[in-house]
Formats: sequence, structure tokens, C-alpha cells
Amino acid sequence: MYDRESPAKYSDDNHGQAWLKAKKNGVNVALSNVCFEYWLLLHLTETSQPANSCDDLTGTVAFKSAFREIGFSNYQKGEAQVADELITRDRIENAKRRARRINKQAQAGCPASDVELPYRLTPYTNVYEVLEAINGVAG
Repeated sequence: MYDRESPAKYSDDNHGQAWLKAKKNGVNVALSNVCFEYWLLLHLTETSQPANSCDDLTGTVAFKSAFREIGFSNYQKGEAQVADELITRDRIENAKRRARRINKQAQAGCPASDVELPYRLTPYTNVYEVLEAINGVAG
């Protein structure tokens, strides 16, 4: 599992090489593009607004408003209280549903050659697949 980060920081070529190597070796990849915070935001609201970096995303009105509504006037990465607030069955299910819908929209609006290359789609996250894999093992 990883997040894309700024396209200026890591080029499509870098991601393409890593993506193809993972697929060639049977490694499943969970990706959040542009950053993991997009997955967190989907717990609270639906937005398909693209971002160029994590700072870009966390600076949006949608992000700030959503986190303000749950009592966080200033989001800080790794803040334990954020996880406490977001990890509820309803919020996780909402995030999964929103991610699937937005991923389909992103895929529908991109060139056919990019459909299977989620590092080229923004926004995009399939972090929910990790949760589903864990649930499948935990049974």
C-alpha cells in the first residue's frame, strides 16, 4: 500500500515501472492517489476534486470543512484522535462505497490505456481492498 504523492516528486515513469514489476510478480497494490488523506476524507464526504499533492488536498475547502465538522480545526498527519473518529463501521462502509464510485468515474473519464494504471488517475484509492482482504482472512 502506498500513496502517489506529488506527480512532480515521482514521475509516471517511476510509478509505471513499480506497477508493472508488482503485477509481473503477483503483488497486489493498494494505492491512494494523491495521498492517503484522500482515503480518510472519503470517510466523511464524497469528492472527486483532483489534487496535485497532499498539501493541496488538505488545503481544500472540502477537506478542511469535513475535518472541522468532526472537531479537528487543524489536521495533523498521524494524529491518533483522527483514527478514533474515522474508524466506525458506517464511516468505513461510506468510504468504500464512495471510493468505488469515484474510481469508476475516474476510469470512465480517462484514456483507455490508463484504465488499468490507477497511479495515473486522480483522485483514486483502492485502500478498501486491503480491508476486504483482511476481513477475508479473519473470516
